[in-house]
Amino acid sequence: MVVSRVRRISPWRVFAAVLPLCMGFAVLPAGAQMQSKFDSGDHNPLIDFWFCADPTSVEYDGRLYVYGTNDQQEFEANPRDSENSYSKIRSLTVFSTDDLVNWTFHGIIDMTKVASWLGTSWAPTIVSRVESDGKTHFYMYFLNSGYAVAVITATSPLGPWTSPLRGNLTNGFDPGAVIDEKGVGWLSYGGFGSTPSIVKLGSNMISLAGSPVPLNPPFHFEANELNYINGNYVYTYNTNWDSHSPWSGYSVPAPTTCSMCYMTSKTPEVSSSWKYGNEFFKNPGAYGYNYGNNHTHIQKYKDNYYLLYHTQMLQEQMGVKGGYRSISIDKIDVVESTGAIRQCTPTNQGIRVALQPLDPFVLQQAETTCATKNVTFKMDQQKRGNTYYAGTEGQTGMIKVSRVKLMDHADSLHLHVWGKGSIEVRINKENGKLYASAEVDSRQSTVVTVPVDQSFYGNPDLIFICKGAVNFDAWQFVPLQTSSVRNVVVGKPAGIAYDMQGRVVNPDSYEGVYIRDGIKYMDR
Repeated sequence: MVVSRVRRISPWRVFAAVLPLCMGFAVLPAGAQMQSKFDSGDHNPLIDFWFCADPTSVEYDGRLYVYGTNDQQEFEANPRDSENSYSKIRSLTVFSTDDLVNWTFHGIIDMTKVASWLGTSWAPTIVSRVESDGKTHFYMYFLNSGYAVAVITATSPLGPWTSPLRGNLTNGFDPGAVIDEKGVGWLSYGGFGSTPSIVKLGSNMISLAGSPVPLNPPFHFEANELNYINGNYVYTYNTNWDSHSPWSGYSVPAPTTCSMCYMTSKTPEVSSSWKYGNEFFKNPGAYGYNYGNNHTHIQKYKDNYYLLYHTQMLQEQMGVKGGYRSISIDKIDVVESTGAIRQCTPTNQGIRVALQPLDPFVLQQAETTCATKNVTFKMDQQKRGNTYYAGTEGQTGMIKVSRVKLMDHADSLHLHVWGKGSIEVRINKENGKLYASAEVDSRQSTVVTVPVDQSFYGNPDLIFICKGAVNFDAWQFVPLQTSSVRNVVVGKPAGIAYDMQGRVVNPDSYEGVYIRDGIKYMDR
């Protein structure tokens, strides 16, 4: 198969042809603009300053790493509001989290440097396993130029990535990969000229160990993904834009237009063993977002299942056009005993509360955000997987982080910065209580230490307001130490009190020394 014979059709052209078939169509009125998540308090899309799509993910060392097609590359290369043709995308986007609300942006994987022979890079899928050398090896499969599946490898989720082959692994479209409980790898693909199929991978994960087996998914279009759940191989895919009739021989309703469906099997190499399950995710257009293509990935993380998917939500929030996509996440119900997937609905809210508080007393990256306003992050050329906030003279950027654990009082704040400008730290909103501030004027990277308002404690959102040409890479609070408590008062403190070991105590029934709001009390 050659590139010229298989072309990724624009979702806008497809949608125009099938619009009369779509029911419940709803978009924002002309000129309307969806409220940003910085102002709304919602948590979707995951990152609100960068377009990316076709999500996949892998858990490593307690963090969830998400990868996607770098729509931002196409967006920056095109005139405003021009159509996303995917033809300029030669990189993948990476970000990670340990709470599903605050996401660290690691920048891009420049695929032209990893696999110079490729044309474009879309729709990644990633798996990992511990190999005989004791290291965790990561295998990322992706769609090259709309007609073939290629693979890159690494021993870290942030690379460095290398191409173990001098070309493609196989012809196919939109790969999905999984490793089962026996350590055997499987690859699915299909669409736009290639038959939807699954094939066993070789023990080295970069070769095929058998012949492809047809999956026969009803009304298949693209977006093949694989999961392995309690002995069940679960294949998910995107249906086409056609009218889904006739429909017979199934006990469930026909899938709606361009929606996500699944099939299951316990014997993946037997074509007839694959059984259609149901539709589990309608096209986002059915829920009031713009219609467009779809791609999902199901991820189990910290005992719950989540659906990663893309919409054009960020495009709507930015008030631009062209079909540029962004990744969101919502909780989804999966029946582990059978592999069945229940219907999931996309939301602006996403994950309502971070799974755990963010620890401010360890080093945190400036590019860790739950929401932003007017920010630019640049790649750190010296440190792989690191980016930093890059300010501009006369501009103000804002970074919000959620549920910061300041129940233990802070003494001061370290800011890793350079350039010329200022940073304010405010509580919960951009005009909230001022917690700390710093002036920056340095050509060299430096750590600035500033005092904080020691009277405040809690689990707030923090807003870092960056003014001017300040570059901001990382931050860390310093905990309040007993040696830094300057005031000694005889009496009993009101409110929450701590003993000298930092434990919460009841001052009415405890004799000794207490600390509250940075003041040391001694019992009468």
